[in-house]
Amino acid sequence: MRQLAQAGHVTAVLVRWPSTIAPEPAHELRHREVAWLHELGVRVRYTWAPLSSKGL
Repeated sequence: MRQLAQAGHVTAVLVRWPSTIAPEPAHELRHREVAWLHELGVRVRYTWAPLSSKGL
């Protein structure tokens, strides 16, 4: 995903759960990775109902 984002091949990432971005043992990395994707102009969207309804 990082290579695709850096190359400008994606504009959005759809994931079901935040643990898809970083596993539970490294949960603090999620915010960093999402921020990095946002800096590249990539939106992160969750398909899990409790998160998708919050517009995260």
